[in-house]
Amino acid sequence: QVKAFIERLVGPVGPGEAEQLLAEAAALAKEGDVAGAAELYAAVLAEDPENLSALAALAKLHLDLKDLDGARRFLDMAPPGKAAHPEIAGARAALELAEQASS
Repeated sequence: QVKAFIERLVGPVGPGEAEQLLAEAAALAKEGDVAGAAELYAAVLAEDPENLSALAALAKLHLDLKDLDGARRFLDMAPPGKAAHPEIAGARAALELAEQASS
């Protein structure tokens, strides 16, 4: 009853649209649907260009496709001061490893 009352006042309580899209995109990526996942991540970025989860996920998708420049472009879109964010830092570390492996 309390949840219903709060939802009438402020709207639905729970994961937002961005979180739902991120979860769907992650599921598609896991299934191997890179294009579908990229489309959903792009939709999140269209609403929130600084969404760190979407930026990191797109960078990782590009890494999976061996597109190191594409991965770097998405990581470079992260706002200054957010390099330590776990998802961004993880994607950047993966990029650095991929660059070392390719040289």
